[in-house]
Amino acid sequence: MILSRACEYAVQALIYATSQRPERFLAVRDVALATRIPMAYLSKIIQRLVARGLLSSRKGPRGGVRLARLAGAIKVLDIVEAIDGLGFLNRCVIGHPRCSETHPCPLHDAWGPLRDEIQGLLARRSLGDLVRELRGRGLPGRRS
Repeated sequence: MILSRACEYAVQALIYATSQRPERFLAVRDVALATRIPMAYLSKIIQRLVARGLLSSRKGPRGGVRLARLAGAIKVLDIVEAIDGLGFLNRCVIGHPRCSETHPCPLHDAWGPLRDEIQGLLARRSLGDLVRELRGRGLPGRRS
């Protein structure tokens, strides 16, 4: 597992948000129920997504959250960065404290190209791409 549970939940919540009319604000409680993500946990995730401009929020009786951008404009890397940060791409894969170009760990040379490929994949794929693929596979895909 490269991504945290929180990041997985963020992706699931954003995919759910694409199934709703873009102008509609969604109650976080409804998103939690629909995605089966614990409400308290989702609330913290939502705060991060709002702070990073992936969701917009409105308070009040008709408040809630909605996508701040089109699904095609939200890259998976944006979501990962908002929730997990990108530190996992820069840290030693086995946790060697002095791993560097001058003091490489045993996996250093192999990890570099893999890390670059993972980062490229996350940067190329959008939330809209994920939704289209889910829909194409007959899974509960959403509109993009």
